[in-house]
Amino acid sequence: MASAQTPSSVVVGTDGSTAALDAVRWAVREASARRVPLRIVHVAPRHDLDPVFGAPDVDRDYGNAALLAAAAAAAEEPNSPVVEPVYRQGTPESVLRHEAVSASLLVVGSVGIGMLGSLVLGSTAAELAATAPCPVAIIKSYRTAVSTDEHNALPVVAVLAGTDDVWEEWDSIVEAATAEARIRRTSMIIASSDEAGDTDGGLERRITRWQAQTPDVRIDSISQDGALATLAVSLSKAAQLTVVGPPEHDRLPLLGITGRTVHQLLFHSDSPLMICRSHPVGPGLAASTARSTAGVTAAHQ
Repeated sequence: MASAQTPSSVVVGTDGSTAALDAVRWAVREASARRVPLRIVHVAPRHDLDPVFGAPDVDRDYGNAALLAAAAAAAEEPNSPVVEPVYRQGTPESVLRHEAVSASLLVVGSVGIGMLGSLVLGSTAAELAATAPCPVAIIKSYRTAVSTDEHNALPVVAVLAGTDDVWEEWDSIVEAATAEARIRRTSMIIASSDEAGDTDGGLERRITRWQAQTPDVRIDSISQDGALATLAVSLSKAAQLTVVGPPEHDRLPLLGITGRTVHQLLFHSDSPLMICRSHPVGPGLAASTARSTAGVTAAHQ
């Protein structure tokens, strides 16, 4: 077991479930493309050991078995990276957030059993989306996680949400999406709302610049009058991956609800979703945004 966190590793959570193993398999390609280790983390609840000498530690035994299964699944994938199995105690949100501090990507499965069970349907995913210091990828199904010739032909979608001056955030989303498209040797589609503003041609000029910076990745764009969340969900269903910004930059002005597009994608799309930000989230914003996004999540349950 690794005792020290490796900088720039890809971190993936596992609980031994099928969904978690799908997330591990998906994370293999990411770690391999980045040429960094794959850090597989199992989180068990904090507990005191049985005072009886020699009594089994059931949580530890289960965690080791889950890590062994995850490492075996990673080894079966082509070009498997160095694997670092890690056993931790605590809560999934706090442990995975800590593990993400020096990670290039945090990957989690959407459903399962144990501490990571029903991750997308609870508040943990909303909190990680709002507070994780690195991009977060949420893998929702085996069908979309498996690589096939037909699947590999699908594009990567970059969703540009927000009505304020968020060019720097959009730059980071497009940069992440083009990198993912390059890994998959596919094209990219930029999805935006007419409300996001191209009245002065700023977005069109930006797209031209993005294409010039990445000539090896074809970039198409599509916009829709309002209802960006609906457009994003529709496009994601025919995409390998959907990349979107943090929830706090996707706000409905009248209602003050954050993360509308993120939450619509979480609840209505099976495509893998990557949430990225241009700056590390601060503690104050993390706390307030986590409360807000958790409240929106609870409304779906």
